[in-house]
Amino acid sequence: MRPILGDNDEETGRYEVPAGGRRYRALELLIKQKRMAKTEPIPCIHPLDQFRAFQTLYLQGLGEEEIAARYFVSQGAQAMIDDDLLKRFPRRK
Repeated sequence: MRPILGDNDEETGRYEVPAGGRRYRALELLIKQKRMAKTEPIPCIHPLDQFRAFQTLYLQGLGEEEIAARYFVSQGAQAMIDDDLLKRFPRRK
């Protein structure tokens, strides 16, 4: 979980929660601390951002099974990572 920063790098009081099991636990914590309502909409991670995360973990030496378990996806989902596709769509800010 990390704070969302405004134009001048000041905290906005809102938070961004990275994907995966840690995302779920961080959301639970925000709700428990009453910093987020149970019914508040949660923005989803873009598939290309998720594939970039798969690629990063793979390059760090994690196996396909462990990566799939972290993101609650099948091992086949990781096979969809395509370097050319990732290059065509630059990272969002």
